[in-house]
Amino acid sequence: MNDGCSYYCKKHDTTPFSRPHEAREKNIPEDNCTTVIPWFYLFLEQFNFSTQIIQFVNFRTILEGDKEKGKEKPPTGSHFALLVETGRKHPYLLDPFHDLCNPILEKKEYSLRFGKNGERASGIRTYESCISYSPEEFAAMMNRLHEPAASLDMLVAGQKVFSKREVQKVDCDLMLYYLEQSKTVLTRLYIPQQGIQQKAIYCSQSFNEKGVSTQTKYRLVYAKKAYWTSLEDEKVIAELEISKAKEIKKIRQKIAQEHKGERLGILLHRQQKQQKETLFDLVHELWEELTVQDQEKIRPAVLARTLYECTKPRKEYLFSEEEHDQHLHEIIKKEMELSTSLKPHEDAFYLHGWKLEKLPRNEYLHRKRIVKKIKKEKQDLVEEIDALNFSRKLKKDAYISARDKALFAKTLEGKTVEQLEAEVRRQNLPFLLGYAAMVTDFFPFLFEARDDLELRLFQPSLREKFLARYSHNS
Repeated sequence: MNDGCSYYCKKHDTTPFSRPHEAREKNIPEDNCTTVIPWFYLFLEQFNFSTQIIQFVNFRTILEGDKEKGKEKPPTGSHFALLVETGRKHPYLLDPFHDLCNPILEKKEYSLRFGKNGERASGIRTYESCISYSPEEFAAMMNRLHEPAASLDMLVAGQKVFSKREVQKVDCDLMLYYLEQSKTVLTRLYIPQQGIQQKAIYCSQSFNEKGVSTQTKYRLVYAKKAYWTSLEDEKVIAELEISKAKEIKKIRQKIAQEHKGERLGILLHRQQKQQKETLFDLVHELWEELTVQDQEKIRPAVLARTLYECTKPRKEYLFSEEEHDQHLHEIIKKEMELSTSLKPHEDAFYLHGWKLEKLPRNEYLHRKRIVKKIKKEKQDLVEEIDALNFSRKLKKDAYISARDKALFAKTLEGKTVEQLEAEVRRQNLPFLLGYAAMVTDFFPFLFEARDDLELRLFQPSLREKFLARYSHNS
């Protein structure tokens, strides 16, 4: 088997085979780990491979080097994959959603260790349990999950509604979860932004047993990275209902209309006391609703943002266009240098491949490791360059604003929270002004993606599921 299955899936569109017909009819955009299993099982059956469907419960995959690089992922609740006997020394773990097609070197009760396969790294998968399914058992489970009442179970472990959907010219992912105990449907919009704090917006909707939404709340958070069921280094900025968001947005828009391009610090120089007090009252309520722990996590960011908003507030931006573009120039130069550094290794591999100048094995492996490291660094740079160039061309104001904040943040590097607080006091600045700016940063995404976050298109379907699941309680 080796890499055949994963290669085939990258080169061919398997979607029509792996997705049930009703998903196409209802325009459901994403596959999940259960819908791809039948296609892969049937595909492998054509080669007479012995294939076992398995479910990992509360599992974690740790690739070689993840711990050292700080890339260890949190556990995930439930997931399906395949164990494939190919006639070779070791069976293979085939997990398309985690890009794994690796030989299983050792399998224990609560873990399995897999080896390298080409560019795929070795690693360990730990789990609370590993459950085997026959094709008949898996088909019965899938049929049951097609029923409205049972289909809510599919949401407990999380499902992806869409990936790389453009919101405010940023490619965002939307996840969907169901919390059985509280009858809450939870969505999460992840907003990856290069050169600026990454964000996410949660929308929680409480339902009664008749499938009617009784309360909708939003949670605005910062995060470093998104996983299937969690976020890395999540920091809560605010929790609010849409009515309060609209009130704050209305005041913020009025300020922007009267002082185009100005930062919120302009409020300090305005005569409209009522408008200023209303904004501060609203955000003060949000701040007080945070836990003390959540407040302390974001206090440094609030202080820094207050100083940014209030430094020369009548200026549109604090830094010049050349300074805004400096980082982009630097990473483009670095990417070019990396491309140049690859050339000697690629030339050596070319000559080695044609057996003109054979490399000693140790040197060959050493060069391979160097090339892999350079290509990874180069790929990360290219992604950042593309994202920044895209933003600079199509969302110029957002690009300039992000770079302006980043440059100002550099001027504060090394300062403690106490030093930042002392500077805010020295200038007699309102602490909550920076907090207000941070909250309103989320609003363009929240209001554009509101229908998706609230699952407006799926409300009739959700109502049907709740009625079917809980009607016996009425």
